Amino acid sequence: MVRKKTTPQHADVLDAATTGDLAFLQENEDRLRAAVDAHGCTALHWAAGSGHMDCVEYLITQNLDPSQKQTTNGRTPLHYAARNGRTDVCRLLIEDYEVEADALADADVTPFQLACWQVQESVMRYLASRNDVNPSRVNDFGCSALHWIALAPRSVDVDAHLRCCAWLEEVIDGDWSLTNSQGHEPLHKAAFSGHLHMCEWLVEAKGRREVPDGHGNYAADLAREGGHDKVARYLATTAAPDREKLAAKLAKLSGTRVDASDAASLTKAFRQAALLHHPDKSGDASLFDDCVQTYRKLVDGVPGNPLRDPEKIGTLLGASSSKFARFEAKLLVVLLEQPSGLALGSLKKRYQRAFPADNADFPDPKAHGYRKLAHLLRKECSNSCRVDDNCVLHAARAKGDVERLLLLDGGEAPPPVDCVECP
Repeated sequence: MVRKKTTPQHADVLDAATTGDLAFLQENEDRLRAAVDAHGCTALHWAAGSGHMDCVEYLITQNLDPSQKQTTNGRTPLHYAARNGRTDVCRLLIEDYEVEADALADADVTPFQLACWQVQESVMRYLASRNDVNPSRVNDFGCSALHWIALAPRSVDVDAHLRCCAWLEEVIDGDWSLTNSQGHEPLHKAAFSGHLHMCEWLVEAKGRREVPDGHGNYAADLAREGGHDKVARYLATTAAPDREKLAAKLAKLSGTRVDASDAASLTKAFRQAALLHHPDKSGDASLFDDCVQTYRKLVDGVPGNPLRDPEKIGTLLGASSSKFARFEAKLLVVLLEQPSGLALGSLKKRYQRAFPADNADFPDPKAHGYRKLAHLLRKECSNSCRVDDNCVLHAARAKGDVERLLLLDGGEAPPPVDCVECP
């Protein structure tokens, strides 16, 4: 257990329970029930989580409730014992003191799920062997034990982790395609947690492939979000769905022929589809979202991702060889990747996130002028970044960003226009 904030007069009691100092607890019998940390954990929670059997038994004799739920998340001493792998304490609480083995904390989290999360194999096997424990239980977020074990700490022993995954699958007759309320499979969780070994096992031994979650994110996307680039690369190149099918889907959206093996062909089709189906133009975001997700999945598996290669982008979008023109081409791709629109004030951050290795800084207004940037947005991106013929980025106008940026270069602010999207 992690040290919690406590009141100074009772911190020593909780410390004694944590370290197993039975003598101190006995000497301070009158203070035991008053010792509660800021999260509602009693000395019994701490003793159980730390595995001190003698302290657990003594505290129970002093009328500390072995079934008491702490106030922050409703976890009992059994939850902490299971989480920390204290099998003997779990057995003592359940068999000698009749604590509910499948006790529900907040969000219907069980001791078994916490044991799976921390890959506590001994506790997992003990709890699963009991008739009063349902290892297949799903919590309020739709997460099964398969999701919990996929979220194991990065420090987990690889062999133990995979062994427990295989055992768990058999015990609960688990389906690795089960999704939670966010549309996450265990593969999404394993990717976000950076478990390359588990991702490899799920892909190669269990036949799992990349599927979008409820927000359109693939497991590779979540791996990147968690900072696990190696996992993301593996999933993008190994677990991608059938490329020919995705290319056919993109061809239908764009109305053009698509070569699934050619990155330039894929990117050209995406740009065409984006211009045809953007929600600002069609009023329906579904086709545009479909287009974006299909394209991302396709290019993720292409060596030398065209979205991250300045030379390919410059050629692809017809930019000239000048430094600023190549910037414009890259900027357009950044904008095309933002289905919900993008304020001018966010451009620099988005650009640098997309091209972290680019030596060229975001253009300085004194050197290039934001008039050129605003002109590019008006001329080239009207159907791909929430811009219409008269209004430069609705979100930016709402903030006054356009006017401010134009004036930085001595230009004139654009005149007010009638636009249903603008305030």
